Amino acid sequence: MSTEQPFVRARDLVIRFRVKTDHGSRWITPVDGVSFDVSAGEVLALVGESGSGKSTLGRTLVRLNEPTSGSLQIGGRDVTHTRRSRDLKELRRQVQMVFQDPFGSLNPVRSIGQHLRPLVRKHQGFTGQALEDKVAELLEIVGLQPGVEAAVKYPHEMSGGQRQRVAIARALAVNPTFIVADEPISMLDVSIRADILKLLNRLKDAFHLGYLYITHDLASARYFGDRLMVLYGGQVMETGDADAVVGAPKHPYTQLLLSATAGHGFTRKGDVLNIDAPNLFEGRKGCPFAHRCPLVMDVCRDVRPPLTAVDKGHQVACHAVTGASVHTPVVETSPS
Repeated sequence: MSTEQPFVRARDLVIRFRVKTDHGSRWITPVDGVSFDVSAGEVLALVGESGSGKSTLGRTLVRLNEPTSGSLQIGGRDVTHTRRSRDLKELRRQVQMVFQDPFGSLNPVRSIGQHLRPLVRKHQGFTGQALEDKVAELLEIVGLQPGVEAAVKYPHEMSGGQRQRVAIARALAVNPTFIVADEPISMLDVSIRADILKLLNRLKDAFHLGYLYITHDLASARYFGDRLMVLYGGQVMETGDADAVVGAPKHPYTQLLLSATAGHGFTRKGDVLNIDAPNLFEGRKGCPFAHRCPLVMDVCRDVRPPLTAVDKGHQVACHAVTGASVHTPVVETSPS
């Protein structure tokens, strides 16, 4: 774990969107009061099911989404509501994003070299043969060898894993300090997922990169992440050292995710009450996981549990785990 000052610092981030309903429009809050720090050279793995707010949070770091409230600092600068084109360009040079879909993130009518040359020329100043050499070098760094041959290919001539390597090379072309990797292996064949994670890990060491690694898979989060943050319904359920969280999960939701991880062998206590999606509408109360939680109590319906330390660097937001057991448990009965 890095001891440097955080390169990314988020405090109480709230992100709202207006949606249409049968009764008019309402606000949803897919990210609701999230705080975290990540240093250069460190990996924070953000884990949760689809709809938990992971990608919304990741896109906010590159200011594709604007926070409704809270604060976001990148490299010591407050970028919460940055709007100037020059400032946004500098932010996106420092923080790059690798998207989930390697088939949709590349322009099919441009060669691989055409994807990379403008970025290398603008941000690293290379021209002429030096530019061609640098493009080939970037492609070889991400495992596409020989780089000269890869540069003249088009996306349709490459496999999904090779396209994702191109997307990673494109992110590296601007010399970033931080990368948001939004489920970068979920659409790839199982046989090459480990290779992409090994590549990202090697690049972290070689270029001192920080990552926000977004995933729904606790196994890959533990492998790649230094720290782990579990998100549900836009709120942090559990966070801490990756080995500690996966090795001894405290929150019922983390336990649910772990029990669904192939080959882990973890057995959770109790069954989830239902599989309904969390309520994201503004004005909701209590814990967003209460409607599914096997440990639910009266207090869970009404009071949002605060993140509370259960061990050094390990925090959990759960009344049942952190001391609200004096409240009467809710007894769920089946219809007769």
